[in-house]
Amino acid sequence: MSIFWTQICPFVALQFYEGTDDGNGTDDDNNNNMSKEDITTLLIGSAMLWTILNIVFLCTIDMSFFLAHILLNENGSTIYERVVSK
Repeated sequence: MSIFWTQICPFVALQFYEGTDDGNGTDDDNNNNMSKEDITTLLIGSAMLWTILNIVFLCTIDMSFFLAHILLNENGSTIYERVVSK
């Protein structure tokens, strides 16, 4: 759950950002500060990339390996082996 909060917190913090937004991405002082719109675009792109990479990662997990380790009991046999052996 905390992983999702790390993706949400920057958007919440952006609501408190008081940078001037004149539409062209520059500050009135010409300090080359990013506008709120530019930061929002960067955060959305980052969140989308994070989501895509997580989906790709989860699709690469071999489910038979995963399930076999979950179903192990104390003596090393799986639930499937105990049911079949009866």
